[in-house]
Amino acid sequence: MEDDQEEVLCPPVLHHYTTAAGLHGIVRDGHVWATEYRYLNDEQEVKYALNLARERVHEEMSEGPHLGIAPRDSQVLKEEYRRALLDVMLGMIDAADVHGEVGSMMCMFVTSFSAEENDLSQWRAYGGESGRYSLGISKDTMIECVQRSREGGPAKRLRLIKVEYDQSKQKEMIDGALKKALDQWYQSSSELVATKGAMDLDEADIYRAKAEDFKELMRICTTRFLFDLFRIGPKLKHPSFKNEEEWRLVHSTDRSHADGYELKFRIGSSVPIPYVELPLWNDPKKIELENLWIGPVPHRATAKHSVKLLLDDHGATYGDVKVTDTPFRGGAV
Repeated sequence: MEDDQEEVLCPPVLHHYTTAAGLHGIVRDGHVWATEYRYLNDEQEVKYALNLARERVHEEMSEGPHLGIAPRDSQVLKEEYRRALLDVMLGMIDAADVHGEVGSMMCMFVTSFSAEENDLSQWRAYGGESGRYSLGISKDTMIECVQRSREGGPAKRLRLIKVEYDQSKQKEMIDGALKKALDQWYQSSSELVATKGAMDLDEADIYRAKAEDFKELMRICTTRFLFDLFRIGPKLKHPSFKNEEEWRLVHSTDRSHADGYELKFRIGSSVPIPYVELPLWNDPKKIELENLWIGPVPHRATAKHSVKLLLDDHGATYGDVKVTDTPFRGGAV
C-alpha cells in the first residue's frame, strides 16, 4: 500500500502516548520526538523484518533445480548466479542484523501513535513513575504535518504509515522488495549477456568472462533489496502487538545522520539515544488536541486540574480531558 493511500485510511484521531515530561515538552514546543529506529524500546522489533526477509530468501533458494554439477549449459549458469545472488543477500542481512552495518546505509526516525485512546498495554508501556498521558491528535493535523514536510524537499520528507501485524501481508511486502531486486538482476544480467555477439562468445562463456561485472551487479541488486527492506521495516511488528493499532511518522534518510532535521541526543540507560524533533503543528504556539487522556494515577482530580492548567498556560485548544478507569497500582504523581 502506498503512503498516500494509508493517509486516506488514517482514523479521525490518533493518540500519542507519553510521559509527564513528554506532555510538557509537546505542549511547550509543539514538537514530538522521533527516535532512531534501532534505539526503540524493543530491540527485537528492529530484527523482526530482517528475520522475515531471511526466511523468505531461504525459501527462494530452495526453489528451482538442484545444481550439484557445473556444465557449460547457460541455463545452469544463470541458476548458479541467481543462487549466488541470494546467498549474498543472506550475508548482508546477517551483517545488518549482527554487526549493525545498516547504520552506514540508512537512518530512520520513528514516533508512534495509536488508534486506541485508552489502551491498557500502552499505559503499561509508557510513563512509569513519571505519569502516563495519551494526546488525541486529529487526522487533519497529521496529514498537514506530512504535507508540510514534503514542501521542505526530500531532506525533510515524512511518511505516515500504518503498522501491519498480519504475517501473510508482511510476507507480501517482503516478496515485493525481493521481486524488485530479482527483476533488476534478470534485466541487467540479460543486458550483460547480450554483448555475446560483439565478443563472439557463447552465452556460457559470457557468464565466465564477465564474472566481475556480475559480482558488482549482485552488490547493486542486494543493496536495493536492503534499502527497500529497511523502508518496509517500520511497518512490520509481531502479531502479538496487534491490539496497539499503531501508526507511525517516519523520517528516512540514506545517510547515517538526521539529514533535514537537527540531530539531538537524550541519555538512555546505557547509551546516548539519537532523536529528532518533528513539528506536528504549523504554529508550535497554537497546539490543538482533540482530547487528552490521563493514565492510571493515585489522585485523579489533581491530575486533571494540573493538565488543564498546563494546557491553558500555553494557549492550547483541546477537547475533553479524561482520566482512565484503569486502577492505579503504584508509582508517583
